[in-house]
Amino acid sequence: MIEPTENGCIITDIHMPEMNGLDLLSTLNERGIFMPAIAMSGRSDVELEIEAKKRGAIDFFGKPFAPENLLEAVRDAIKTNAYRAAEAAWKTAQAAAATLRAGCERRIELAERADVLRAELAEIEAQAAMQEATVNGARMPVGLSGLGSAAEERARWADIRARLDAISREASQSEVC
Repeated sequence: MIEPTENGCIITDIHMPEMNGLDLLSTLNERGIFMPAIAMSGRSDVELEIEAKKRGAIDFFGKPFAPENLLEAVRDAIKTNAYRAAEAAWKTAQAAAATLRAGCERRIELAERADVLRAELAEIEAQAAMQEATVNGARMPVGLSGLGSAAEERARWADIRARLDAISREASQSEVC
């Protein structure tokens, strides 16, 4: 069985016993195997050549033909296929690099947001002449900092803490950078 990523060239006769060459070309295309194919036939027929090329043949030879012409067509087909494979690999590498860049940029953005939130928390804690209480294992401000009522201050502190936790979770789930 031919794998879609293999390099090479298919040479097929149009008239074969169980499956003709035109059906073979169609089947290869249906299976995503876009390896260059050269078709040949016992007779030189323009309509048959056109049909073979519609189904994916890159060249067509009517018999008899000079072996060196077939050999040159095979060389060209293999070069073309190698170029296509290299181009596909390059596009895949570019897509992977773009994904990595986007992931890195997102991690940097998260780190910057976390820094801003940490600074806000530090401001609250520095300005607050507060006592500490432990609620569900977390340190909570209970005094006034001049930034609002104690309830507002606790709500602001809890909101910032929750956003920091969310950023930390998102950053830890990212596998890039």
